[in-house]
Amino acid sequence: RLLEPAGPRAVSLLAAELANAPARRIPRLLRVIGALANTDALPILRECLVRNRSSEEVAIALEALGRFGSADDRDTARGKLGDDDALVRQHAAICLGHIGTPDDVEALRDLLDDRDWWVRYRAAGAIAELLRRQPTQLRAVIDALVDRDARNILERAAAESTLRA
Repeated sequence: RLLEPAGPRAVSLLAAELANAPARRIPRLLRVIGALANTDALPILRECLVRNRSSEEVAIALEALGRFGSADDRDTARGKLGDDDALVRQHAAICLGHIGTPDDVEALRDLLDDRDWWVRYRAAGAIAELLRRQPTQLRAVIDALVDRDARNILERAAAESTLRA
């Protein structure tokens, strides 16, 4: 929040720096750009998702989009749910948990069987968040799960989401 008043000028300066930065500095610059939480930064973050960037950079961009992106970013985040890298899948799930709608639950439910525990956990958290105000629908999703581990992780995420509410 400290950086939020920096505004469009800061985004512009950071974008110029990003364009000329060595690869090792790019993740740090993307974090600062994301921390600005300024909608002027959205094109930079979206471009990061389109370009063939490192998994770390894509995860940082998804995290920022989850904080201040819009419904326009849902399709991009959904597309990253199938990424080869677990870090990207985790952050895509987190992003959808913030900017998604209940229509995204089905895509997230597929991740409850992911080989990576953190991906499963983040997907469960996203589902719980999207359905927090619809407890009957959340219960139906939980009850429909055949896999005991998937059911348990979603029940845990639902309980955690209730505590945050």
